[in-house]
Amino acid sequence: RTLLEYADVPGSAGARLEPSLADLPELREQGTLYAFRLRREARFGPPLRRHVTAADFKYGFERMLRLGSPGVTFYRRVVGVPDVLAGRVKQVSGVIARGDSLYIRLSRPDPVFLYLLSLSFTAPVPLDIPWHDPPFHKN
Repeated sequence: RTLLEYADVPGSAGARLEPSLADLPELREQGTLYAFRLRREARFGPPLRRHVTAADFKYGFERMLRLGSPGVTFYRRVVGVPDVLAGRVKQVSGVIARGDSLYIRLSRPDPVFLYLLSLSFTAPVPLDIPWHDPPFHKN
């Protein structure tokens, strides 16, 4: 699951985004900062069975970049992504995790960005899962 999901209804109403693991975000700073509040019932399934945190979303997002996922091109407007992809830094400065609050800062407004956040590329990955560089790791 991701922060948001498409409504489970037929027709054009099915293109509407709804809360999934987070409430609909507050848009700030002229449309460049998305402020999400994770839902209380957002939990990982077995074997972890724990609450999903904003840090799990940040970890999953940065892992996607390190793996060179095909989804990387969708998120180049997130502040710091170009620096991570170039190998200058390891963490995305535009993804900020504070407890159950997740902030995502863009370099400029993007009218489809919320829809991109519903793609599985942005699903949380538990911090409990250690990072191991895959054999094809580019850094």
